Amino acid sequence: MQLKALAKNLEQTHGIILNFDEAVVKYIAELGYDPVFGARPLRGVISEKIRSVLAEKILKVEISKGNSVKAVIDNGEIRYIL
Repeated sequence: MQLKALAKNLEQTHGIILNFDEAVVKYIAELGYDPVFGARPLRGVISEKIRSVLAEKILKVEISKGNSVKAVIDNGEIRYIL
C-alpha cells in the first residue's frame, strides 16, 4: 500500500509513472519487516531505497515529467528502467 501511495504521489506531483516489479515489492517487504517491530521500519526502507534515489534522479533530470519508470531488482539492487 505504501508503494502504491508513493507511485500515485509521484504521478500527481511530477507526472512520472512508477511501476514496481514483484521482486522489488518482496525485497522491500523483507527489508522493512522486523520480528519485534513488525512492518513499522517499512516507511524508512521505502524512503531510503526508493524515495531518496528517485528524488536524486529527478533533480539530476535522469527522470523527468512524462517518463514511465519501472523499478526492478538487478544484481541485488533496485534499478530504474525508463
